[in-house]
Amino acid sequence: MLEYNRISFPNRAEDMRYNEKYQHSYRIYLDHWDSFLAFLSDSLQKVVSRDSSHALAIYGPQGAGKTLFSDKLENDFLKVRKAIQRNELEYRNDNIWQKIVMRNPKDLGILERITRTCEFINITDKQNWLEELNSYSSDAVKIVIADNAERAYFGAALAGVSQTDFLANRAGMGEHVAQQFVRLARTDLRKTLFIILGNVPEYLKSFYDECERQHSKMASYYELDLPTPSEKESIIRRNINRLNSSSYWKYIDSIDASKKTSLYTELQEEETTIPKVFDAIDEAFSTSTRRGGRPANKCTLSFVLVTEELNQANEIASSLAGRYIDHADYEYSNLVRTYNIPENYAINIMDKDIDKYKMLESEFNFQFIIFSNEWIKRLLSIDVLVQQLAVKCLKQMLEEPKIGIPIKAKQKRKLERDISCDTLIEKGGVQQSFLSSFWNLGARRGSQYEDILRGHFEGYNTTNSTGSTSKKRPDIVLKSYNPCSILEAEDETSKQIVQAIVREYHAVEITTIKNATTKKVMDYLDDKIPNYVELLQNH
Repeated sequence: MLEYNRISFPNRAEDMRYNEKYQHSYRIYLDHWDSFLAFLSDSLQKVVSRDSSHALAIYGPQGAGKTLFSDKLENDFLKVRKAIQRNELEYRNDNIWQKIVMRNPKDLGILERITRTCEFINITDKQNWLEELNSYSSDAVKIVIADNAERAYFGAALAGVSQTDFLANRAGMGEHVAQQFVRLARTDLRKTLFIILGNVPEYLKSFYDECERQHSKMASYYELDLPTPSEKESIIRRNINRLNSSSYWKYIDSIDASKKTSLYTELQEEETTIPKVFDAIDEAFSTSTRRGGRPANKCTLSFVLVTEELNQANEIASSLAGRYIDHADYEYSNLVRTYNIPENYAINIMDKDIDKYKMLESEFNFQFIIFSNEWIKRLLSIDVLVQQLAVKCLKQMLEEPKIGIPIKAKQKRKLERDISCDTLIEKGGVQQSFLSSFWNLGARRGSQYEDILRGHFEGYNTTNSTGSTSKKRPDIVLKSYNPCSILEAEDETSKQIVQAIVREYHAVEITTIKNATTKKVMDYLDDKIPNYVELLQNH
C-alpha cells in the first residue's frame, strides 16, 4: 500500500460526519469554551424560566469550531435523551448539553426534567424551517441551531421570499428580517432559544442591532472564544496522537528547521485556528527531507521480568523485537540479560489498531530486562546491605540506553555494571526452600518484594501518570511524564524548539513469572502496553 507523507486530521467539521475514524478517535476538548457554555446556560435558563424566546448571534471565524460545536451539541442532547429512556443517565464532563443545563451543582434531576421538556431542531440550510418549527408542540422548549446563518436560507424564510430574491435584495432587507423575527419570537415561536452562528460579523451584528431596536434584550451578540496558544497545541497534540502512526513530537522532530520556526510562529498567533495549525504541520511534514526523526529523543518504557532461569531470554526478546536475537545487549552470567528494542515491540504484542502501536513505538523506546533466581534471592535477603546491592544492580540495568555515545563511555558503563553484578553475586541470599515458597505464592508473591522496592523508589506503584486506576499505574516512574510544548522554546530557532521537546519520561513495569515463556510475557504486556497509548492520546 502506498503511504504518503501526510497527517490524518479532519479539515472541517463535515469530515467528522462521514469519516468513521474521525468519529471514533477525534476528541473535542471543551476547556476553551467554558465562558461560552456559561453564556449559553444563562440564556437557556432565561428561556425556560420566562417562557420567552431569545436569539444568540454568535460570530466565529472560519475554523473556530462553529459547525463542530453545532454537531456535538445535537449529538450530546440525543445521548442524554437516550440515556434517560434507558434509565442510564450519568454525569459526563465531556457532554456539552449537560454543561449547559447543569452549571452547579451537577443535579441529574434538573438535567432529566429540562431534557424531557426540550426539542432540539437543526434548521441549517433548510428552506422551510419556519414551517418545521411551527409543527412542534407549543409546550416544548425549542433549542434551534442555525449554522452559517449568513447564507440565504435564514433571512429568506423570515422575509417570506425565495433565496434568490433575498440574495438580490439582501442589503435592504435587514430591518424587515429582524422585525419578522421579533414578531414570531413574541408569538408563534415563544419558548425558543435560537443559536445563530456565522463567520460574517457584519451580518450577525446588524441582525442583533436590528433585533435590539425592535425589542430590547430579545437578542445577544457573542464572539466565539478561540483557544489560547497552549490550549491549541494541546488539542492538536492529543488528536495527532489519536489519529496517526507517529507522535506529534516525532512529526515536529522530522520537519525542516525553517518549518519548525514557522510552526512556532503559527501557534503563537492568538487568532490562528486549529485547522490552520493542522494544515501547517501537514504541509511541513509532507515536504520534509528528514523522515527518521531523532532516535534518542524518545521516552523509555522498561519491562523488568524476574524468572527462575534465563534460558528463554533470547527467545522472548526475539518475539518482542519481531526478529531473531542471539545475544543480549548486556549480560552477566546467570544473573541478568538486557535488550534494547526500539521498534516493532508493540505491534508484536498487540497486532490490532496498527496505527496506535506504531505511534507508541515512535515515542517510546522499549527496554527488556530479565533477572534470574540469583537476583531475587538476594533482593529478598534479610541483610539490608544485600538488598541495597540488588536494588543498585537493578538501577544500573535501568539506565536508559545511550545512542551514539563514545566507545570509552560504553566501556565504562559496562565496567560499572560488571562490578555491581560481581559484588552482588558474591553475597548470599535466601535459602532455596524460601525461594521455592516464594515462587509458589503465585500472584501474592508481589507482597514479598514490593515493600523492599518501595523503600528505594519514591512513589512506587502510586504515580498515576497513565490514568487513575491501579491497573494503569506504572510500578516505577524514574522520570515524570510532562507533555512537551514547542511554545516553551526560548525563541523561534530550530535549536531551541528541538530542546523544548526533548522527552524524558521513563516508566518501569516489573513482574515475576515462575517459568517465563513468550506467551506469558506477551499476555502480561498485552494488558500494560495500551496504558501508554492512552497516556499519549489523553494527556
